[in-house]
Amino acid sequence: MITVTLRDMQHKVRNAKTLRLGLARLSKSYYGMVCAHIGVAVTVLGTCLNTIYNDQRDLRMEVGETVAIGAYEYRFAALEEVNGPNYIAQRAYIEVFADGQKISELKPEKRRYFSTDDIMTEAAIDSSAFGDLFIAMGEALEPGESGAVAWAIRIHDKPFIPWIWLGSILMALGGFLAISDKRYRLKKAVRQKTASPKPQAVTASTQTVSH
Repeated sequence: MITVTLRDMQHKVRNAKTLRLGLARLSKSYYGMVCAHIGVAVTVLGTCLNTIYNDQRDLRMEVGETVAIGAYEYRFAALEEVNGPNYIAQRAYIEVFADGQKISELKPEKRRYFSTDDIMTEAAIDSSAFGDLFIAMGEALEPGESGAVAWAIRIHDKPFIPWIWLGSILMALGGFLAISDKRYRLKKAVRQKTASPKPQAVTASTQTVSH
């Protein structure tokens, strides 16, 4: 769809002296159509790639442990207790590596709120142009052979999620460009003028009063 849309644009400006003059000659409504079509294509592509490559794992991890999932390695670097304004939390420090290089550190929390005594999970999210990483803490588990306390850790790799948002923004921008075209407003005014009923002439009857 993107290739066809760009090809159509190239066809429309082929006779212009310069590319700049050709692009300036195109209307806002046309640019809106191009933007919306590209937005649809980006959204569909992002949705399909996310469906194919997304990965979710529920792991048992101890502090200092490293696991490899897909293209990334995750290291449970540390665990600390944090006092918030209205809660107390266990915060995990999860380091993310790609090709041996640290690319991010996520800090999911398990919170207990003082007012209700509810236990809530605060997921950590790392967003990039090519995807989102979600990491959430579950419950503390029984110690393993090492004697260290383990935690249930959920890792969710959702690639190409930003593409879905980008496609939606492009579609909205395309609609805005289309409705801002003066030609549409002129056509609408003409249609309203044509559709409005013409005022009927009032004929006054003359009566002859004889005295």
